[in-house]
Order: sequence, then structure tokens, then C-alpha cells
Amino acid sequence: MLKKTGASPSDFTKLVAYTPDARSIAGVAQATGFDAKTQVQDPLFGRVGNCGAAFAPLLLAAALEQAREGQRFLWANYGDGADAMIVRTTAAVAQLARRRGVQWHLARKREFADYDRYLNYRNLYPSDSDRRGGQGVSATVHYRDRNEDIAFHGYRCRRCGTEQFPFQRVCFQCFTRDDFDEIRLADRQGKVMSFTFDYFAGSPDPPLIVTTVEVDGGARVYLQMTDASPQEVKLDLPVEFTFRKIHEYGGTPNYFWKCTPVRNIAW
Repeated sequence: MLKKTGASPSDFTKLVAYTPDARSIAGVAQATGFDAKTQVQDPLFGRVGNCGAAFAPLLLAAALEQAREGQRFLWANYGDGADAMIVRTTAAVAQLARRRGVQWHLARKREFADYDRYLNYRNLYPSDSDRRGGQGVSATVHYRDRNEDIAFHGYRCRRCGTEQFPFQRVCFQCFTRDDFDEIRLADRQGKVMSFTFDYFAGSPDPPLIVTTVEVDGGARVYLQMTDASPQEVKLDLPVEFTFRKIHEYGGTPNYFWKCTPVRNIAW
């Protein structure tokens, strides 16, 4: 890319590149003329690990969070072939300053109390339940319910304003039929109305916390809770929503929404 564009390492703020380990990026920087101490994006191996195909885009996102207008970044990735591009920031990069990006999620992390729990999450440890068992979800059903399962859309009755989830043809409040507006729930918050701890369900980190959440606006949703300990769960606990893997039935990861406690993170 440097040869093709006639650019030199001094033209760039940082080199953002995928490497298989933390040490290799220093060799890449040396070979291309970048300063390994000041011009290389933090590879995040010590805090995130190797994310595979998603790693290079993740590193670019982390670099842009710290960027200012008018900076240039050389991004490079390889796998089945190789990709490289030059990214130049505009004034719009300032909009990322308070976005929930890489640094926010790193600040919000929870550490495992023991190594066995990590092995359970990775299906590397014998357990009583196999999260990969079962026949999986019908592709037809999954496509039909995509607005609810993926976009997390609810419905508002046009007559009385009652919000509900999932879709029902008849409003449970005023009994109006087939007269709803589709609404977004994913970016709202809610509060816990009821909860239970399930020690028998297949979970790598028992107990499985199951809740009924009242979303701001009135809709009530039955959801698993994640990133929380049983000790902090209580009625009226403020929660928000996050898109997570639910199970691997049929050998395929299946995703849905979970709730998680609202945390004020400084980053």
C-alpha cells in the first residue's frame, strides 16, 4: 500500500494491523518503517485476546475512538488473501467520543472468579448439560420472527397506546384487532418486575438468572439476565438490553436479547 500510494510511514498517525500475537506487530512495524512505540495501535492481546476475523476491524474501531480530525491510519489484515486501506478522519470522528465502543466495553468487563468457569464457557470442560444439543431453530421461523428476535421490535396499539412484546393480533388492553405500530425496544431501558434463579437449566455459569422486565413505555419481556451476580438482582433494578448468544442447538449459534444491569462506567 505504501508503494502503491507513494506514502511514507510519517504520513500516518498509526499502523493498525492484524498479527497472530503481540510480539509480531513490532516486527511488522520495523519492516515497514513505523515506530513501534508511538505509531502502532495497541494490539489488545492482553485485554481482549485474538478475535480472529473480527480482530482487525476491532483494532480500527479502537484507534478511531482516540482519533482527531485530519489524521490518517494504515489498516492491514490478512487471511484468505490480504486487505489494506488508508483511513482519513473527518470532523465526524468527534461523534465517537462518547459512543459505547471498545474502551467502554473493556471498562465494563467482569472477571471470572476461577479458570473452570472460563472452560465451561468455551465448552472445554465436562458438564451435565450440552448447550450444543437439540435440533436448533427452524430457519423459516427465525426469518419470520427476525424483527422481534434480531431487531427487538415491539408493538404499540394505535387506539390505546399500550405497548407489548411479542406480536399479538389483539391488544390485551382494549381488544383492538390488527391495529399496531412497530416500535424499537433495543435502545430503551427497563426495570426488573420479577426474577428467579434456575440451577437446573444448561448454563456455563449457574444459576441462570431469568427475569420479567418492564420496558420504559410499558411492554413486559421475559429475558435472561447476563453480566450480573445473583447477589445484585432485585426488584426494580434498572436494566438495559444487549444482544447475546442464547444457545448452540443444532450446532449453530443462536442469538437473542438479554438484559443487564445499568452501570455508570467512566472511561
